[in-house]
Amino acid sequence: MVAYVIVDIRVPDPAKFDSPGITLKQDDDWFYSTVVGMGCMGIVYSAVLRVRSRYWLEETRAFRPWHEVRANDFEVPDPVFRDPTLRHYEVLVNPYAVGGDSHCLVTRRTELSHAPPVSIPHLREFFPALLASVAEFASVVVHEFNEHPELTAARINTALELLSTFHASGRSSDILLLGQANDVPAYASEIAVPADRCADVVEAIFAIADDLGTQDPALFHTGPFALRFVAPSKHYLSPQYAADDPNDPFRGGTCMIEFPTLVRTRGIEDILLSYEEGLRPFGARPHFGQWNRLRGGFAHLETLYPKLRTWRSIYRGLNTSGTANNAFTWRCGLDTAP
Repeated sequence: MVAYVIVDIRVPDPAKFDSPGITLKQDDDWFYSTVVGMGCMGIVYSAVLRVRSRYWLEETRAFRPWHEVRANDFEVPDPVFRDPTLRHYEVLVNPYAVGGDSHCLVTRRTELSHAPPVSIPHLREFFPALLASVAEFASVVVHEFNEHPELTAARINTALELLSTFHASGRSSDILLLGQANDVPAYASEIAVPADRCADVVEAIFAIADDLGTQDPALFHTGPFALRFVAPSKHYLSPQYAADDPNDPFRGGTCMIEFPTLVRTRGIEDILLSYEEGLRPFGARPHFGQWNRLRGGFAHLETLYPKLRTWRSIYRGLNTSGTANNAFTWRCGLDTAP
């Protein structure tokens, strides 16, 4: 998330500021609105980022049943996603049960103090990269999923189990880079929920996926969904936004749940919409930069983003001519009259 490393947006010393025709704004509401401005706050021409030196990572993967992950990683006094020794913790989850339980690929990345004796960053993504390099292969895979949905659960399990056999270590830039796997044609939506409610949300996702499979025609998700964990943010339209109130459920961190689905999956938008709508009781926030419908407009979004009115006020002040109006702002009820 780039927002986490932005220190300031062209904030000079006010005592030395002397630019006729330009107004200097040093205001928290403006800063926390414009950093995640959704392309609506004008053109940012200068920003200061906080960076760090190159470092090394070790990555391990394990294929585990969901009930074990829930009991040992989530429902413990110190959940694994808060382990300070981990640089990254991620879980890919099969939405369908095999042998009575759903299964997961659990990835842990730990920072190393020095370069590993053997650096093997690329083997772990060999097969996804190979598939991505064959343009026609994705179409074949989708066709097989659509024509034989009864095999979906087993096929996802096989892929997750295969990936668990590859471990890696090397430069952080290599370990964190997916590479050609990013080229696989897919749609995705992403939902933010309070980290402490993540296990219950996963169970709700299983129920939604099972319900979709009983419809006529039956709809099946063509891949695992991903759980990633991030710290709270002060930026008003960040899905990880948390108020200073200690009772804010997002103060304990955010679980970002991504639903990648292969292009041309049967009922793809109905599947993604079912997750977006079905997870509303958990205060789920749709990621603005991925597929979403945002039904309910401003009234619904305001229940998810407590500072939305402040953000809209600043947006309208900067957009008096309506130049930044677009389909997104219209759906969200943010527009100003042109």
